[in-house]
Amino acid sequence: MEASKDTSREPTRAYSPSGPTNGSLPYDTEMQDTVTLDSTDPVSSFIPTLNQNVFFTNTDDSLQLYLVLKASNSLSFVGTVAITVIQGSVSLFGSIIPASALRHSVYAPKNYPLATLEAISYSSTLMTAPIVPDFIRGTIPASDTVIMIEDLRSGIQGLRQVCSSSLAVFEVPTDFGFDFKLREFFPIRYAGVSSTLFSTPPSWNSALVDVENAESCVEALVKGPKGSGKSTFVRMLVNRLLLRHRHVAYLDCDPGQTEFTPPGMVSLHIITEPILGPPFTHPLQPFKAHFIGSTTMQSSPHHYQACIAALLETYRLDVKYNYEVVDQGPESLIGTGTSGIPLVINNFGWNKGLGAEVTKSIESQLDLTHVYTFESPGMGGTWSTNDESKVESTSFFSLEPIKQSKPDHGQSERRSLMTMSYFHHQNRNKWNTDLPLCSRPPWEVTWADAIDRIFLIGSGSEDVATSEVLRALNGGIVALLTVDPAASRGLQRMEAKAIVPYTQGADPPDPSCSNCIGIALVRGVRASLGTLHILTPVAPELLAHARVLVMGEVKLPIWGMLDFRAEAKDINQIAGVKMTAVPFLHWSEGSDETPGAKRLRVRRNLMRKNQSISHL
Repeated sequence: MEASKDTSREPTRAYSPSGPTNGSLPYDTEMQDTVTLDSTDPVSSFIPTLNQNVFFTNTDDSLQLYLVLKASNSLSFVGTVAITVIQGSVSLFGSIIPASALRHSVYAPKNYPLATLEAISYSSTLMTAPIVPDFIRGTIPASDTVIMIEDLRSGIQGLRQVCSSSLAVFEVPTDFGFDFKLREFFPIRYAGVSSTLFSTPPSWNSALVDVENAESCVEALVKGPKGSGKSTFVRMLVNRLLLRHRHVAYLDCDPGQTEFTPPGMVSLHIITEPILGPPFTHPLQPFKAHFIGSTTMQSSPHHYQACIAALLETYRLDVKYNYEVVDQGPESLIGTGTSGIPLVINNFGWNKGLGAEVTKSIESQLDLTHVYTFESPGMGGTWSTNDESKVESTSFFSLEPIKQSKPDHGQSERRSLMTMSYFHHQNRNKWNTDLPLCSRPPWEVTWADAIDRIFLIGSGSEDVATSEVLRALNGGIVALLTVDPAASRGLQRMEAKAIVPYTQGADPPDPSCSNCIGIALVRGVRASLGTLHILTPVAPELLAHARVLVMGEVKLPIWGMLDFRAEAKDINQIAGVKMTAVPFLHWSEGSDETPGAKRLRVRRNLMRKNQSISHL
């Protein structure tokens, strides 16, 4: 039975020629593991009663809500909140959160499976539980679970007006008939028209219990076809490992469905807190990353493999046993395992032909302790793995794919949302959407002084001549690379007579000696002054070391540069300029006969000669 779908239409943008699409291609979907509900089904068993299981306090201009849950009590909600478990343990998004002083950021959008807090029995000797407040301690037994909830006040709700995407909606009407007082917390008692509950197959639960009890340093690979639930399982796997380890290394090998970075990158991250929300809610500066320049490695499989090999080498040499731990207070003692920092690898979903060959190449570079393989939906059997009988030290798990539900949004819209979230993200749990990108003051970069080289990668990039490179850069997304000093000598600056430091068809820096610290939007080019105007959330102290720019196939959606402010829409302007006078944009009535109005169809089953499997 398919999950119910909210058929209400979101307001459309009055003037954008290219808004986020509501449809999706058959090969470009994401499934959620959900339980379909009728509108009268209860999704919460918790019944609030003031001063018995609900308490309020005020400190530092912030309201704290305390909930007391009996065994197996549950409370489903939508919103953006900070949760601290004071006593007992809860499950959330399939992950266990025991009592500790840690403040967990939870993002529960409307159009994702409901976030459900459920009191569970779980004991942890690695975390120190805070003291239960006096006004609660004498009224409840020690077996009850106590949770403190606060508004997160992150500003992420502003992405709704930036993207006009219902994926960024964090508010729904509450049906409890009880005032929980928080502004960003919306408890739900009964299922609505589009409500679904998060659930996990039995094979997932048994696999998570096994990895939690692993004695050696875990190196786990999660693989399977698209839409099988890899990303969801990987989040749960990382969260489970964090119960025993202070840090978990996360290697994101999927440039088309990234977890912490904008699309087009592969990255290595050091995770220190549970992942409790969809990807666009937790942009994170990587420990090390490389720019693929595309949402697939198809246009340059050799470069992709070199990037993954460099990240694996970084993990082995700089992270597994040598990562410098900075004391962050009492809770930094959590997970004091001495066997090394575990590694979790989220592989891409291309499981045939070239994709399968690249996966084998990745596996050959690893000393895996756990391999999780998803069965292929609708095809029967298990998605093939390497010869399991020859790997005695590796535990293999066959996982059920998540249930197919009709997708409301394609990966294209999710990638656009991830990109815009990145550009509007300020720091941990803070977004600023007051100004559109077209109205933000940019960095002015003089390429003669600040940039050593500019590279173009991806399909067709070798055809861009030096005389046209500024046109290609204008309005494009570029990666910001730092290059090791020894290797940077090989990137000798161009001659003074060169227009820009660019050589047609040149290969980008070797991943083994370079690092992508983020991406930037080239908002403008002033060729007469030799300057670029760029926008980026990368910190200035890091930006100063990025002397190489790499442009790929990843683009900012047209609507990403428009003025989303209501006053601009009313007077048909973009950053104070009449829409009809804005360069590079043509405004029409939306006729399907307008050039460029039809949806672009791309054949993905074609490869160039140098991309064939025999050339890998």
